[in-house]
Parts: sequence; structure tokens; C-alpha cells
Amino acid sequence: MDSPSFMQALGFLGVAGYISCFASLQFGLIDGNGRLFAMMSIINASLVPVSLMEHFNLPAAIIQISWITFGLVGLILKTIRLHRGRDERIRSN
Repeated sequence: MDSPSFMQALGFLGVAGYISCFASLQFGLIDGNGRLFAMMSIINASLVPVSLMEHFNLPAAIIQISWITFGLVGLILKTIRLHRGRDERIRSN
């Protein structure tokens, strides 16, 4: 068996990240609604498609693009809500 290429290694790093992120979520180490979970998901989902550059797989590409998109949208919404909450607290003081 050949050793993995650099691109495959990045893909495996993304898979390991997915697994550790999900395990951390299930063991209560991180909050599934928190920004850390969203950022970890975006990073991991961004690493996996690198391996698809060598061996393309359309369904895998679609799921990764969807995961990245939803993660980014979620992170943006969390940031907007955080800033709105700060603005409301400042106005009420």
C-alpha cells in the first residue's frame, strides 16, 4: 500500500478533526450551538475536499460544500446576534 499523498493526508486530518469535534460535542466538552463548534466544522470540512482534488467524488464534494456553507452562515448569524445583544445592553445602560 502506498503512503498517502500530501492532499490525502490533509483529507485524513479533516476526518480526524470531524471525529474529535463530534466526540467533543457528545462528551459535553464543546457546545453545539457555540462558535467553536462552527469554526471547527468549517475547518474540518475545508480540509476534506483537498483530498478530492486527487480522486474526485461528487457526492463527497457536495456534502463538504454544504457543510462549509451552513457552518459559515451559522457563524455569521451567531456573530450578528452577539453584536445585537451587546448593542441592546449598551442602549439599556
